[in-house]
Amino acid sequence: MSLAIVRFRVAVVALLVAFVVSACGDDTSTTDAGQAVTFGNGEIPSTVPKDFPVPDGGVIGDTLVDRINHKTEFSVQVGLDLTSTVQFYDLGLVSAGYVVTSSDSISNQLWRIEFNQGELVGQVTVNSLGGPVSQVVVTLNVA
Repeated sequence: MSLAIVRFRVAVVALLVAFVVSACGDDTSTTDAGQAVTFGNGEIPSTVPKDFPVPDGGVIGDTLVDRINHKTEFSVQVGLDLTSTVQFYDLGLVSAGYVVTSSDSISNQLWRIEFNQGELVGQVTVNSLGGPVSQVVVTLNVA
């Protein structure tokens, strides 16, 4: 796969994340816990359960905590292909006590896993960026 295609996919994912984030609320960029919507980067939000699986070496990207709509979202770039990333989350979620309710291919490069644990409901969307690189977006109903 050419570098141009990989860059294009990364740009598309970044635009989609930016669109979702901008549609979710105001543009608050502080990490003050009193804010209704908080954006961040580089750290898993404190609203994510401590046992939530993240692959070793995964790089945390943009984060969103929306206290109005009780939603937390974060992205992770991992050095695994699509199949290995999906297997990691399918097994890791179950091992951590989550119930995987669906795990389905959306396309050749996109996979969605839906899960819950009690009242917590979430989804993991895995996008293949080509070769051994995948972009993961985790969405949880917690804030």
